[in-house]
Amino acid sequence: MASESAVSDTVELAELGERPMRRRTLSEDSQSGYSAKTWNSDSDQFEQNFKDRGVWSSKFDFFFACLGYGVGMANFLRFPGLVFKNGGGVFFIPYLLMVFLCVIPIVYLEMIIGQFSSASTLQFGRVIPLFQGIGWAMFIVTFFTIIYYQIVLSWVVYYLFSSLTAQLPFGHCNNTWNTPGCRTISQWNLTVSDDKHTIAFNNGSINVTDVTARTPSEEYFRFFVLAESGDIGILGEINWRLALSLLFAWACVFVVLFQSVTSPKKVIYVTVVVPWLLMIVFLIATAMLPGSSIGFRYFLSPNWDKISQASTWTDASSQAFYSMGPCFGGIMTLSSYNKFKYNIQRDAILLALLDTLTSFLSGLVVCGSLGVLSFKTGIPITELSISGSGLTFIAYPDLFESLPAAPAWSAVFFLMLLLLGFSSQLTMSESLVTSVHDQLPKSSRNKRFRFVIFSCLCIVGSCLGLLFTCQAGIYWFELLNNFAADWNLLIIAIFFSLSITYCYGWRRIAVDVQFMSGNRPSLYWFSSWFATPFLLSVSGETCWPFSIERLGLPSCTNPIGCLV
Repeated sequence: MASESAVSDTVELAELGERPMRRRTLSEDSQSGYSAKTWNSDSDQFEQNFKDRGVWSSKFDFFFACLGYGVGMANFLRFPGLVFKNGGGVFFIPYLLMVFLCVIPIVYLEMIIGQFSSASTLQFGRVIPLFQGIGWAMFIVTFFTIIYYQIVLSWVVYYLFSSLTAQLPFGHCNNTWNTPGCRTISQWNLTVSDDKHTIAFNNGSINVTDVTARTPSEEYFRFFVLAESGDIGILGEINWRLALSLLFAWACVFVVLFQSVTSPKKVIYVTVVVPWLLMIVFLIATAMLPGSSIGFRYFLSPNWDKISQASTWTDASSQAFYSMGPCFGGIMTLSSYNKFKYNIQRDAILLALLDTLTSFLSGLVVCGSLGVLSFKTGIPITELSISGSGLTFIAYPDLFESLPAAPAWSAVFFLMLLLLGFSSQLTMSESLVTSVHDQLPKSSRNKRFRFVIFSCLCIVGSCLGLLFTCQAGIYWFELLNNFAADWNLLIIAIFFSLSITYCYGWRRIAVDVQFMSGNRPSLYWFSSWFATPFLLSVSGETCWPFSIERLGLPSCTNPIGCLV
C-alpha cells in the first residue's frame, strides 16, 4: 500500500494553448488502477510532445478532416451495390445496427486513444505493449488499401479527362472498341449480331465472343479503360492511359501531403463540402428523369427474405467498417493532433450520422439511375447484370445521353468522385507517413525526413499500382478489395476492442475521458465496448470460408486472398 505521504503527492500536467493545468492526485490513480509510475512524467516533456506534433488550430478542422476521411468513394462504389445485392431497404437494418452498436463505439475508442496518447498506429504499443501487433495490423491493412484504392482514383481521373470533349466516348457505339452487341438505350431492342469481334489494344488485340447486348458505357469501361483479359492468370499489357492517370493521382497526393497534416485546411473543406453539394444536384437531376422512381422504390423497399441470410449481415458489417474507417489508423492519427481537452464524443456520433446520410444519398443517386436504365430498356431492375465496382462507372454514365450538355454533367460527376476519393486517400496516406515518422528519433523528425517518407510511399505505391493497370488488373483489384479490407478489419476491431476494454481496462478509459473532457462515458459506451467483440465475432464467422467464385475468379486464387 502507498504511504500517506505518497498518496498526497501530486503531478501537474501542463497542456498546450488554452488547456488549463490540472492537479491529479496519486490517490485518484490508485483508485482507477494506475500505478504511481504511470503519471510520474515531467510536465515540460508532456507539453513538448504536443508542440513537436502540432495541433489543429480549430475543432472544425479536425471534424472536417475526419468527415473527409470517412466519407469517400466507398459510399458510392460499395454501398449502392450492397443494397442492390442484399434486398434493397432491408439492408439498412443490419447496417444501422452495426453502425450504432459496433462502429461508433470503436470510432470513439480510437479517438480517445489517439487524443490521450498523442500516438499514431505504430505507437499503439505505448498503450498496451502486449498488443503492439494491432498497430502493425492497422498499418499493413492501410498500406494494401492505399495501393488498390489509388487505382480507382486513376479510373476517375481518366473519366474526368475523357469528359472534356464535345462528345462523350462512352455515349455512343461508333468507337473501335465497341462490339456488335453494343446498344445505346434508345437502340436496346434491336437484334444483336453473333459475329466474333476483335478489339485493338496497344500492340495486340482482344477477341470478344460474348455478344450479349451491352450499353456503350459498359463496353467503354470493360473493353477500353480496363481492356479485360478475361482471366486473372493472363496479366496482359500495361494500359499506358491508366498508368499515366495513376501517376497523376499519386502526384496530387504527394503535393498536398508535403505540407503538415494540419496545414491544408482549404483542401479539407473543398473535398468535403463540394461533393455534398454536387451529390444533391445529381440527386435532383436523377429524380427528374423518367423511371427513377423504380430505382428509388427498390432502394427503399425491403426484401424480407434477405434479412435471414448471413451474407447480408456480413456485408453490412464490412461496409460499416470500411465506410467509417475505424481500425485503419486514420482516426487515431487525426485525433493525435487534437488539443488535450477537446470533447470528441459528439464528433464520433456526428461523423457516423453524416457518413450514413452520405451513403443513403449516394444509394439514391445510383439506384435512381438503375431505375432509369430499367425503364428505358424494359429489363426488370433485379435482372440488370451490373454489380461491383462497375456499378458507378456503368450505371450513371448511361444517363448522360439523357441530359443536356452531357460532357459537362459527366465532368462534374467524376470531379465529385475524385474529391470524395481524394479526401480519404490523403488521410490514409498521412496515417502511414505519420506512423513511420513517429518511429524516428526526435532529432530526425523534420520536413526533410517527411519528404523522404512521402517520396518512398508515392514511388512504391506507383510501382505496385502498375499491376492494376494491366489487362487482368480488375481481377486483382476485386481480390484485394474483398480480402484486404473486409474480414481483416473485423479481426482487428475484435482485438482492438478486447485489448482496450479488458486489458487496458474500462476504468482507465473512464478516467482518461473524464480527465480530458470532464465527463465520464455513459452506460451506452460501456455496454457497447463490452459487447462489440462478441457481436463482431458472430458476424465474422459468416465471412469464412470466403466464396471467391462470387467474384467471378477461379477457386485457385482463394489461397492468395487468404494470404493477403
